[in-house]
Parts: sequence; structure tokens; C-alpha cells
Amino acid sequence: MTTTTKQYIYIGNFAEESEYLKFSTPETAACRTQVLDYFHQLQSVIPSDNYLFRFQDGMNSTDADRRYIDQICIQMGFDRGNEVSYITGTNMLLLDHYPEIGFFRDLVFMFKLVMVPTSDQLPILKPWTPEEVALTWAYSVTQNNQNNEIITFNTYHVKGFGKNLDCTQTVTNVEEDQLQRIKKKKTIFSRVMRYIGVHAQLPRATPSQANPSILLGERVDTEDDILHIKNLPDFDGTLGAKDCELMLQYLTAPYMRIPLLLKFFSTDNHLKALRTFKIQEVLDAALFEPGQWQEKYEKFCPTEVPAPNRDHLCTAAGLLFNELVMSPKIVFQSVYEMLDHVVEMDTGKYSELSESILYVIRLSVRLEGYMLYLIRNHEFHTKNNSNLVDNGSSNSNDEDGKSKPQYNGAYYHAHVRGLECNQSVIDEAIECRTKLRKILDERVFKILARWIKKAKADGKVLICCMLHAHLAFLYRNVRKEELTPTIVFSILSCQIFLFNHYKFDLGKKIR
Repeated sequence: MTTTTKQYIYIGNFAEESEYLKFSTPETAACRTQVLDYFHQLQSVIPSDNYLFRFQDGMNSTDADRRYIDQICIQMGFDRGNEVSYITGTNMLLLDHYPEIGFFRDLVFMFKLVMVPTSDQLPILKPWTPEEVALTWAYSVTQNNQNNEIITFNTYHVKGFGKNLDCTQTVTNVEEDQLQRIKKKKTIFSRVMRYIGVHAQLPRATPSQANPSILLGERVDTEDDILHIKNLPDFDGTLGAKDCELMLQYLTAPYMRIPLLLKFFSTDNHLKALRTFKIQEVLDAALFEPGQWQEKYEKFCPTEVPAPNRDHLCTAAGLLFNELVMSPKIVFQSVYEMLDHVVEMDTGKYSELSESILYVIRLSVRLEGYMLYLIRNHEFHTKNNSNLVDNGSSNSNDEDGKSKPQYNGAYYHAHVRGLECNQSVIDEAIECRTKLRKILDERVFKILARWIKKAKADGKVLICCMLHAHLAFLYRNVRKEELTPTIVFSILSCQIFLFNHYKFDLGKKIR
């Protein structure tokens, strides 16, 4: 009779790595919170020596890996002492009986591979065949003398995508690392090295476009630093020096920048600046990057200024959800004003200025999705809580007395920390969503339909494809009970047109 211990995986630096990812849909933002909460709770109760496949700490076989396979060997009667060969598949006895172990091993490895510090450790971007991407595993045995004691190491060797792969991670501050790269770019030596074609290691992911230091090419930490910048960017002449300075100062305060930037771009003078792709990236990053994750369930206000740390500025579900829950009025009003003003800029056909209109349309639909998620989540849990009170028990039962299923996942019926709000917030969100949907269904629909008709007459197929994609995107958040013949016809016609006229490949994308 043997006792077995449960084994788990450790997600490494995912909390830090995901701070600057763009979660343009509420489901992905909610999923991040749930994943981080789950693994953080595991980490608080599970001993560190019970975590499998710690590839982020190095490619050596760990004691947890060997103990896990040894338990299976005892249960199945396999020869013991060959744990590493079983894991790598050099001995296929175990993986023939339990192929899911090999799949799980590869999934964990690939998850940690995408969090490596530099892109040099990643495969190149190209179409790969299934045979080329399959991971092949091997191992080698080395011995080191430490304190007069011989220690044996079993090192994994993984090959896939035509190269040797290593997902060892280093704990670094992502933003600080990018700022150091900016500083290095200004040295004469680095300029000479780039001129002769020798480049430093590239970061795996592009830095946050909402970081003013990235936009300016030199380090700035506070709004006072912006005042000392000699040459401010004008973003293709769309922003003057005063407006650019004001926008950059807003970016130095990540916790407050969402309402400030939305109010800034809701005016007619600044709306035109949204036709430049750089400004679009700035606003997208400010809105949809979640920022630093709040580990603790309770947040405490700092007792001194400046605060010793930034824990009070962390959020559980991301900066955008936090803004919608805590102070939604400015966000709702600004989004509505942006969409209302931008449709007045229509010239009757697609032109360079139309990029502002299309961007605000995409932004409005994405923010509508966040509003709807918050509304549905609140309504669902309010209804369930009222049922629990009515039943007088902690378990919600249906009419037959059977327990209702407990929902999991990242959709609106799941419990997500950080989305708790009062009814007044929900009422404002419902009102704003109703106004947004009215403009999208009536005015925006007519504008896109007119542009598509004109582009077809001029034979501009790529522009037609892009406009059809935006027309279909209008109805991303429409529920089935809201469908009308016009909406169904529009979605189907857009799909048919895109499938017949647009060439989908890696080199092109529709924003």
C-alpha cells in the first residue's frame, strides 16, 4: 500500500508578463484574473517541491518529476529508476500507456516557452508543418562535485521548430528592462554595432505603447520630466506641442490615465489625431493593458506620501474593469461623445480621415463588450444570490429539488474577483450601452454601407474587405434575443464577401 501525493504546475512569471498584454475582450481579462487567483492560492498551500515541470527554473529534471513517475511505476509494476527516460520518451513504456502525460508535458513547456526573456529563444514566424513543430525530448546525465559530494543532474534537451528550445526564465521587471534598452540605444557603440549589422538580443514582446519613455525614446518617470523634453513628437502633425505634452503627462499616471485620455480624445480637435496608428496604439495600450495584478484580497490605503510601494494601485481584474466599477461616469460619457462626434466627420466615402471613424467604432464596440460583461455578471450573481435567500439555504436548488450546476469558465456567469459593484453603476452602464447601440445600429451602419457601395463601384476590393470586417464587428456583442433580419443579413453577407474576396495569410491582417 503506497501513499501518493498530488502534483501541480507553477506558472512562473505570468503575472508580470501579462501586465502589458492587450486584453481587448472582457472574457480574456476575466480569465487572466481567474488563472492568477487559482495558481496564487495553490502556491500558498502547496509545498514548492510538489510542482512538476519547472522548466522556467532550468532544464534539469526535478525531484517532483521523478517522484510523480515513480508513483505510477509502483502502481503499474513498471521498472523503477528510469523516471527521466520515461518522461522524455526515450523509453516509451510509460507514454504508450499514458500518452496524456506527454501531451501535458509539452503543453506546460510551450506555455513557459512563450514567456522567455528574448525572442532569440523563440522560433521564427513562418508556416510550420505538424512534423516540424512536434517536440522531441532527450536527456543527458552530468555530475558535479559540490562540497566534496557528487551530485548527479539529469538535463532535458528539447528540439522543435528546427532548433533547440530552452524556456529558462529570469525574474525581471519588464518595464525596467525596456527602459534599460532605451538607454543603451543612445550609446555610440550600440549605434556602430547596429550600423554594421550586429544587433543586441531582441525582447520577446513589444514594450507598452502607453509608456511615455517608449514614445519619447528617453526615460521619463514623472510629469515634470515631460517639461524638460526638447523635441516632442507631433504624430504626423495631428497634435501640437501643448496637446502632446498634456497627453504624455497623462501617461505617467497609469492608474488615472483611462478617464483622462478618453476625456482628452472626446473633443473634436483631438479626435482627428486618432487617424494615426501610433496614437491608436497609445490609447489601446492605456485602456486594455491590465497593469499590475493585485494578489491580496484586501487593499489598504497608504499611510504616507509618497507611498513605499505601488500595492494600492494594483487591480484584481485590470485597470479598465477597475475604472468601470469605481468611477464609470467619465468613461461612459467620453465614449458616447467620441462616437457621437466622430460620425459627424463622415465625408461620404472612405478616405484618410476615415481611419479616425473606424478606430472609434472598434473602440466603442470593445468598450460595449466590457459594459455588457459587467452588466450580465452583476445580474446573474444578483439573481442567484436572491434565489439563495429565498430558499433559505446555502445551496441553490431548482424546482425538482436538484442542485443547480456551479458555473466555471471566464464568461459572465463566472465569479471574477474585482467586478463587485452597486446597482447605480449597472444602471449607468445600461444607459450608455443603449445609447451606443442606437448610434451603431442607425448612423454607423449607414455610413459603412455607403462606403462599401462607393468602394465597390471604384473597384477597391481590399478596402471593401476591410469595411465588411468592420460592419460584421458592429454586432460582436449582440445577443440572440436582439437579432433582427437586418443584423443577420449583414453578418452573413460580410462573411460571404470576405471568404470570397480576402486572402487570409500570415502577412496581412485587418485591424
